[in-house]
Amino acid sequence: MSIRIAKAKKCKPAKVSGKRLRIALSSAGTQIGEAAGSAARAALEQNCPLDAAAHAAFSAGLPPETPLRAIYDVTEKPVWHIAASANEGVKRLIDGMSCAVLVSR
Repeated sequence: MSIRIAKAKKCKPAKVSGKRLRIALSSAGTQIGEAAGSAARAALEQNCPLDAAAHAAFSAGLPPETPLRAIYDVTEKPVWHIAASANEGVKRLIDGMSCAVLVSR
């Protein structure tokens, strides 16, 4: 028996407007609204959702009790940039497809 695996075609994400969904969590509660931004491209759905990426970042040494800043970047390949909000120097890169911690990019 032989199995043939086709290579996935690389697709450009679709162009989207500059509106951004902004969700802020604080001790006062959850605030949801729109924020202005520049035109961008839609992100492909990742295999590594935010909660799994955060778990990987904590496992890689990010302090577990600190607020996080998470950015999903698809400029080259899907990557989560997860940092402690108070200290931008403490940052972990997580692969958006496998949830593997990336050493360098």
